[in-house]
Amino acid sequence: MKEVMYPRRSGRLTQKRVTPISEKPTVRVAIYTRISTNEENQPYSLEAQRKHLVQFVESQPKWLQTHFFTDQITGTTSKRPGLQAALLAAKNGEFDVLLIYRIDR
Repeated sequence: MKEVMYPRRSGRLTQKRVTPISEKPTVRVAIYTRISTNEENQPYSLEAQRKHLVQFVESQPKWLQTHFFTDQITGTTSKRPGLQAALLAAKNGEFDVLLIYRIDR
């Protein structure tokens, strides 16, 4: 927060604390991508998912992508390395939002 000097009617200067718009907090965003089966049979490849999510983050004011997690294995279990890394990073407060391409991801 910056302190700015403003003139008073008496001619003396007084200080006021002003928070400029540019100092608003940034939303830290993590992206998670996953394929359901093998990448050849999937309509939404890992690269396509990532591209769409990165574009979405870039379109949001004050959003910053800080993490990227991916898994190239089936989602039948939650014991996936990328998902576990994302959960640990979330638990440690390393990001604010986790974006996924589709809810079944």
